[in-house]
Amino acid sequence: MDKQMPGAFRISLKSGERIFVNGAILRADRKVTIELLNEVSFLLEQHVMAQEDANTPLRKLYVLVQDMILDPVRAEHARETALLYLVDLQDSATDADMRDRLASIASIITYGRAFEALKLIRMVLPQEKAVAPRAARTNVA
Repeated sequence: MDKQMPGAFRISLKSGERIFVNGAILRADRKVTIELLNEVSFLLEQHVMAQEDANTPLRKLYVLVQDMILDPVRAEHARETALLYLVDLQDSATDADMRDRLASIASIITYGRAFEALKLIRMVLPQEKAVAPRAARTNVA
C-alpha cells in the first residue's frame, strides 16, 4: 500500500538526470522516484534555461526567475530584478491578455513562488510577440 503524505510531491528521474533542490544539484545514478515531503524549491534539469538562450524578453524573465531557485543566496536580488523587469514588460505589452498574464506572474513572484512563475512563463512563451521589441533592450543585471 502506497501511503503518501499530504502535500508530498513525487518526481521520477532517469539515470544521469539532474534536479536542482534548494540550490543543490542532485544527479540520479539510476532510474529513481523521489518524494519531496516538505516544501522545497526545485527545478528539473529539462526546465533549466541556459543564459545564452535568454535572447527574448520573456526568456530573460525566465532566467531571472529560475535564478531564484538555482541560487538561494541571490534569490532576493533575482526576485527584485525580475519584478523591475516585469514592469517594463507590462508597459511594452501590446495586448491586454499579455498584460494580465504578466501581472499574474508578477503577483506570483512577489510571494516568492518561483516554480509556479516559471510554469506560467513557459505557458506564455509562445505569445512572445505580444511583448514589444522595446522590452528586449531593457538592461537586466
